[in-house]
Amino acid sequence: IAPDFPLSWQTSADIAIKICDVLEKAHALEFVHRDVKPGNIIYDFASGKVGLIDWGLVLTPNVIKNEEERTLYGTPYYLSPESISGRMPDQRHDIFALGVTLYQLTTGEVPFSDVTVADTDEIMMIIALDEYNRLSDHQMPDDPKFPLFAAIVDKAMAYLSKNRYQSVRELRRDLVTLLKT
Repeated sequence: IAPDFPLSWQTSADIAIKICDVLEKAHALEFVHRDVKPGNIIYDFASGKVGLIDWGLVLTPNVIKNEEERTLYGTPYYLSPESISGRMPDQRHDIFALGVTLYQLTTGEVPFSDVTVADTDEIMMIIALDEYNRLSDHQMPDDPKFPLFAAIVDKAMAYLSKNRYQSVRELRRDLVTLLKT
């Protein structure tokens, strides 16, 4: 997606629903993308078609079984707290990254105030210490559904993976339900 942020929360939700569809297929095969971010999403505004690219860092079951070292892969802004702490990422890593992506699509910024991508150590420290911004704290236009959308994004970005959506199917369900109400 070109950096034409912010997008409406409705457009952001629509994009995320379609990315959830792609990730659900990957997760069913036990693949973890590990680099979900706006720069890896292709979106055609005219047709509404969405694609997820750059599968070069994908974590496969074979890699999971054989990976001895806990090398950190991905873009710092989108790394889950558990991957930063050295644990093997699972599908909840992609859910965290999609939550950060939704935050960015909707606000035009990442949830790390005054930190540039060059400050990798600082970004990782902010994530590791659970000091990143939540969408529910962000000032947005007066829209009665926005707080519900923000709660979905905040849950996707939950610090503890057990408090996050456990599958992209769950995340997708809540986004679809919100758009239909």
